[in-house]
Amino acid sequence: MSILTSYIYKSISLLHMGNKWISGLCADIFEASRTISYVETVGSKADTLHKYISYTDERTLKRAYELQVRG
Repeated sequence: MSILTSYIYKSISLLHMGNKWISGLCADIFEASRTISYVETVGSKADTLHKYISYTDERTLKRAYELQVRG
């Protein structure tokens, strides 16, 4: 499991979307970073990602990031 996938599992409540969907999301994020672009430009999952990020508490996102970086 990649670091990004692990972070998404720990911080954003997208587990019900399934592993295939989350793998596609990770691929979109990697492609956006590789091409110095936006997730919206390279894939179709950006709206769902932004919606669930807005539902997530800021402390949860920060804590999941800290655990991922340190772990």
